[in-house]
Amino acid sequence: MIKTALPGVCAAALFYAVLSPASAGTLTIGSGSTFDINGGSLLMNCQNITIQNGGTLLLQDGSLIQRNFVTVESGGTYTKTGGTETQCSGNRFYFLFNKEGRPVIFCLPKG
Repeated sequence: MIKTALPGVCAAALFYAVLSPASAGTLTIGSGSTFDINGGSLLMNCQNITIQNGGTLLLQDGSLIQRNFVTVESGGTYTKTGGTETQCSGNRFYFLFNKEGRPVIFCLPKG
């Protein structure tokens, strides 16, 4: 009985996975909040990160794994003093710094 039911269950799961809408999410670091990665790992599963005005993301000595776009809004802060980052396979990650020394982050498609 189990051997005959297993293909049906697998087919139903595959049907649901193909037809269900993709769920995209964003980690939002709000005003007055600090998210500190120091020695641990954060697996983003290709989700975006938004750092709002007054929010701070610190990557000190940990891993930020499979992140998609990083958006730093005016007044937000992203500080990377160590650690590692990996991106989702379709993007490249670039840093430029403005006059105040804050990073401006660009995420462009590979190609």
